[in-house]
Amino acid sequence: MEQETIKPEELKLSDRLALERTLMAADRTLLAWVRTSISFIGFGFTIYKVLDSLLKDKSGLMMMKDQTPRNIGFFLILAGVIPLFFVMLDYIRGLRRMRKSEGVYRNPYVILAGIVILLGCYLLTNMLLNAFLLR
Repeated sequence: MEQETIKPEELKLSDRLALERTLMAADRTLLAWVRTSISFIGFGFTIYKVLDSLLKDKSGLMMMKDQTPRNIGFFLILAGVIPLFFVMLDYIRGLRRMRKSEGVYRNPYVILAGIVILLGCYLLTNMLLNAFLLR
């Protein structure tokens, strides 16, 4: 059964406003996830660098294993990247359900989420290469 496509200009004013409110709520939700992911990624990388430098200086961290900074940083960065990826996919799927699929990948919020995901992947790669190749 083919689904009938209703153009936004064919909707009543109250329906168009409801659609706009729904779109703005989806935008706010995606941006909140971007903010949270940036925090996790930044905190994970910072923890990794601080604990790694303290471990190298042997500043009273004798009880910590060599891989502990890497593991904590890796976990926090993954905790920022993986949920953001799935939220971005859900956002795109939601836009398509609301018939806003034209220009989805030019949407600034999708681009921002993609950049944050790429940054997190870059930091993960950098961290892992540092841990395994330079030690």
